[in-house]
Amino acid sequence: MVFWPDAKRVEIFEGETILETALRNRVEIEHSCGGMGSCGTCRVFVEKGLENFDARNEVEKEIADDRQFLPGERLACQNIVFQGLEVKVPRQKKD
Repeated sequence: MVFWPDAKRVEIFEGETILETALRNRVEIEHSCGGMGSCGTCRVFVEKGLENFDARNEVEKEIADDRQFLPGERLACQNIVFQGLEVKVPRQKKD
């Protein structure tokens, strides 16, 4: 799997979420609610592999509908990694 914009290639583990994979590999990604899907801060942009995603679950669908996500905008905490996946992580806002 690849995290953009830094082109960081990482090993994936079966059943792990995008957020879990990012955190394990020290990819900075916001996650205010601790991966519960209630805040929407772990939004990523799918660069490659969107066709392999399952339909949004209810947790993700609520956030996506509220914030008018495009199809390629997904919550890292609510989606499982797979081979060939590439996502772009928005840059962290500095206080």
